[in-house]
This record gives sequence, structure tokens and C-alpha cells, in this order.
Amino acid sequence: MRLPRLRLTAAVLAVCVSALTLGIATPAEAHKHPTPAELIAPAVVRIMTYGKVSISLIEHNFRGSTGNDISLVQRSYQPMLGTGSGFVVNPSGTIITSPTVTGVDLNRAAIFAVNKIFNERYGDGAPMPADPYTKAKPSANTDDVVSKRLQRCYQGNTTDETGGCVIFTQAVVTVQPFVSDQKQFGDLPAQVVYPTGGKKSDVAVLKVGASSMPSVVYGNSADNAEAVSTLGFTNTPTDEKSLKATQAHFTKKGSGVVRPNDDYLAELNRGFTDGMSGGPVVSEKGQVIGFLAKSGNEIKLVGPDQIAEALAAVDVKAERGPTDLVYENALHNFNNQLYTAAAPNLSQVLKLYPGHALASQKLTVANQRKGTSADKGTDGATDTSGFGTTDEQSSGGSDGSSNILLWGGLGAIVVLAVLLGAVLLRGRGGKGQPETAAPPPDPNLMPGYGQPGPPMPLGAPYPGAVGSPASAPPATWPTSAPPGWVDPRQPGTPYPVQNPYPGVPNYSETPYGAPASGVPYADPNGEQQTVLRLSPSTPPPIPGQSNPSGATVVAGEGTPGAEGAPAGVMARQGENGAGDVAASCDQCGQTLVPGQQFCGYCGNRVH
Repeated sequence: MRLPRLRLTAAVLAVCVSALTLGIATPAEAHKHPTPAELIAPAVVRIMTYGKVSISLIEHNFRGSTGNDISLVQRSYQPMLGTGSGFVVNPSGTIITSPTVTGVDLNRAAIFAVNKIFNERYGDGAPMPADPYTKAKPSANTDDVVSKRLQRCYQGNTTDETGGCVIFTQAVVTVQPFVSDQKQFGDLPAQVVYPTGGKKSDVAVLKVGASSMPSVVYGNSADNAEAVSTLGFTNTPTDEKSLKATQAHFTKKGSGVVRPNDDYLAELNRGFTDGMSGGPVVSEKGQVIGFLAKSGNEIKLVGPDQIAEALAAVDVKAERGPTDLVYENALHNFNNQLYTAAAPNLSQVLKLYPGHALASQKLTVANQRKGTSADKGTDGATDTSGFGTTDEQSSGGSDGSSNILLWGGLGAIVVLAVLLGAVLLRGRGGKGQPETAAPPPDPNLMPGYGQPGPPMPLGAPYPGAVGSPASAPPATWPTSAPPGWVDPRQPGTPYPVQNPYPGVPNYSETPYGAPASGVPYADPNGEQQTVLRLSPSTPPPIPGQSNPSGATVVAGEGTPGAEGAPAGVMARQGENGAGDVAASCDQCGQTLVPGQQFCGYCGNRVH
């Protein structure tokens, strides 16, 4: 009998080799994961700070120098004072950015309003300066009343004989998330929740009224960061091309200081004025670790420690939400050309966060390609995500999952090796010992019943039963359970004693060996079951003997058949009613053998 064992050994070794081959496959060969930029991009926002100005122009003697007339002209303006980028750190709309984006000088807005209202009122008599946020020079003509009035208005909330201006200013912050249509889904009013009360901070925290916003994969440490990239917007976000990225390198790992001779230094400096200020810095691990800011002649990282302090001040925790997880799943499928699988994922993203620009763009492509030769269908599609954690040990990108196949393959090898060892040891231990065949089963018993096996409780009505009958059974009652027999009673709602088996009519008296009250029982034979009605004084059937005297066959349903037995529950007879025993029991379908009087599974008499 060594040939089967050798074949089994060879099969196990073949599986091990296959598992090893799969396990060492590179992630690129097995699956294409979203890049860190793809995961973080939806959470990047553009931030604009305006100066909302209400201005009243007061004109004294506007009809002439000898008159006594007063005129009042009122206007409202909202000039832009600062623009930059930022990133969402939790689905409820908490945003991190640089205070240079929101901490604007409202005096510039007041100067703009004065220049604007004078130009509208007097035209060429008060032309707009080349820089509308700067004051116009006084006229050389000392009799120029408009010029005198203009200079008085620059002082704000004061008047003289020519007039003056009353000015009210207020900073207004608007956030443009990465959505396909700002009028419909964006242009969100934001509140600066930190710092407040004139305090200074390296970090500004904003809050917008939103839910399920995409959030970044946030990192708690920048200790090992050296080669980084910054993301941001220089214009209104609309599509994938709107997002800008700039590379940078620190002087050494964890220094947080950009090299003074970095190849991208000029591009970084332009970004501070073009709208990249406050945009997220992404480390090699695919985590956002802060943003860059100017500090004298250097560009430094405002990192996790400063951001953590700001978030703690407003009692906010950085975390990702359902939109991020569903979108990540969609990216897995989309990037691997599983367009049929990606389309519903992307649709779900848009339900969670309507207007999601990248999801909208990719959904259009997925719908165009699904079902075509470019579509790989749904095989290998993913519905789970293990990315986006914020602890230091997770990269949030492909680094966090690239070894899944490797470890899976190695694990399979270990398991299969253990199984192989067990097979070989078992073969060695049995060497030289003849294999004895098991005795043929008794066709009138349950499969294996009465054979050597685990001990059975005294008086148990069938293997695995619990409890004992009211009186002890005959000494000939079998005391061992059949090998491999599983107790058909399953955990569930207990049946009452009067009807212990489902589908069987109430007993006039409790059958011998029936389960006690409170013992749940699941009928393996469906709605109908044949049992023996026994009186307490009548012993149960003895294996190998005929039906005991006084026992009658009872069924849940059916009309009486031959010899008083219910039709439909006896084994089929031949056309003449005798002799040709069917190959299976009508009651439960159990296979029968010639000469079998009772079904070995349900106990149905089959003579």
C-alpha cells in the first residue's frame, strides 16, 4: 500500500511548489495597487480668503465749494486676499492649512474698496491704481476735491470738509473641495476654529459643514521622511489635471528642512504665491506628514507634532471614512481593468459624496469600457480594504499590502509542510503492520452502529444523545456510538415533551428514549418521520432482531398501505407487491442493500 502514499506525498509537494511560486510573485505581477497620490488626492482642497467690505462714501458740498449738500454712496465688495491649499483630516470636514492662507490683512480689502468706489463714482477723475490694493498718490492740484476726499477715505471712518468713508470689513473663508462642479457641490463657507482670539500658531484649522468628505492618510511621524512631494491647486479644482504636484528633498531623513540647493526649489517658491501654500506633504510611506512653510530663507516642514497640537485644541482626531474605503476599492478594480466591478464601486462613492471629481471621471471611463475587450470583468475584484490607518506602521498605500501574497504563500507552505510530515510519520509508524479490513456493516443498523467507538451514555436513544430514560434499557442495548456519527439535534428552540420531534403527531405516551424536555432537536428527515410507538414496558428494538411484539408503525402523514403500514413510507415493492426491494428508502433516501429489513438511517421498516 505504499503507492497511494507516495502519490499523496507527490501531490502535497506539488501544491507546496505552487504555493511558493504564487507566494513570491511580486505585487506588480499579482495586483496593481493605488498610488499614495491617488488615495490622498480627493482630500486636497483649495482655500480662498476674502475681505468682505461694506463701504459708505460721504460727499460734502458735492454740488460746489459754496454749497451745503451731503451725498451718500454705498457699496459692498469682496476682494480676494489670500489663496492656498489644504487637506481634509476627517469625514466631518476638518481641514488643515497654513495660517498665511487665512490670516489676511483686512486693511488691503479696505483700500481696494476705496479705490473701487471712487473709480465707479468719478471715473477718470479717480483711476484705479495698477495694484488695486495700494493707495493712489495725492493729486498735485491742491484744489482737487476728489483727490482730497480719496486721501481722507484711506484713513477710514473719518471725515473732513470734503467728506470721508465709513468702512466695515470681515474675513470670509471659502473652501473648494475636489468636486466636479463647485456651484453645485463646492464653494463651502468655512470657519477658522484655530487659532482664535488673536493667538499665533503655525497651523490653521478650518471647519466646513459637510459629511463623508474624503480624508487623507495621515502619518503621526516624519522621522524617516526625506524625499517628499507636495500637492495642491493653483486654480479651481475640476478634474484630475487640476491637481498639481511638486517634489522636494530634505537635507537628511527627518530634518524637515528642504535642501537649499534642491532641484525643485524655484518651483516650490512659486507655489507659495500660486496657491500651493498649505498643501499636504506626502512622505515615501504614502502618508501626509504636514505642509511646507517659509521660515526666513528656508523652507521647513510644519509637521505632525504641530498639527497634533492644533487638532487637540479643537478636540478633533484624524481619521478616514467610508468614502475613502469605497473609493480605494474602486481604484483597485479600476487600475486592474476590472471595469465591470469598478463601476458600481464608483457609483457608491458618488452616493456617499456627490460630486467626487475623480470618481465621476473614472466612472465615465468604466461605463465606456465595461463589457468590452478592455474589461477583465470581476475576477479578482476586491471589496475589502486594509489601508488608510493612521498609525506609524501603516503606509496607507501599496507598502501596507504589497506582501499579502508573499505571506499568504509562506503560510500555505508551512501548513502543507505540517500535513506532509504527519502523513510521512503515520506511514513510518505503521510500517510492517498488516492492515485489517473493517467488518461489513449490519444492513439493519445505522451506518457503523454497534462498532467500536467513543463511549455512549447509558440508555442513550442514539449516538450523541444526552440524558437517560426513566428506566434502564436492556443489557443488550448498544453502548458505543457509530464512528463519525453526528448527533442530529442542533442548538435551537426546545420542543415540548408532547411533540419532541418536528412533523410527528403528539404521542399518547412518551416513546422510550425520546429526548427529555428542553433538549432541542432538528429533524434530519424533513416534515415526516416514521417512529415506533412503544409502551414503557416494551423494550426498544434490539439490533439484528425483528420488530418487538406490540410495536406498531406510526407516520406523521399518509394513508394506510399494505399490512397497515402508511403508504409512501415503506420501501417500494415490485409490481406484484413483493420481492424486488428498491435501491433506496422512500422515507429518507438512504441506500439499501438486499436483505435489509429496516432503514439504517431513519429506522423505516422496508420488508
